[in-house]
Amino acid sequence: MLKQQEILNTITQKLHLSAPSNYESAELIYKIIIDENKWTSFSATFIIEGKKTPPENFTKLQNELEPLLDKLHTIMKAESNSDWRKLVLKIDEHRKVTVDFNYSEQDI
Repeated sequence: MLKQQEILNTITQKLHLSAPSNYESAELIYKIIIDENKWTSFSATFIIEGKKTPPENFTKLQNELEPLLDKLHTIMKAESNSDWRKLVLKIDEHRKVTVDFNYSEQDI
C-alpha cells in the first residue's frame, strides 16, 4: 500500500509542477482499454480563468506519467486484485487531491 501512495504522490507532484502558477484546478484522466491489444488513453487539463487549458508540454508530461500509471495499475492488481480501468486524479483550488478509480470497461 505504501508503494501505491508513493506513486500517486509522484504523479500528483509532476502534474502540479507542470501547471502554470495561476491554475485554479487540474484533472488527469487515464483509461485502460483491454481488447485484442491493450490501449491506454491519457488526458490532462488545467482550469485557468475558468477555461480548460492543456499542459504546455503535454507530450513530456504524458511520457513521464504513463509509466507511473501503468506501474500503479500493475501493483494494485497484484496486491489487492484491484483491476481498475479508469483513474481520475483532481487537484482543486485549495490544492486538495482526490483520486477516483472506475472498474467498468472503458471506451477511448
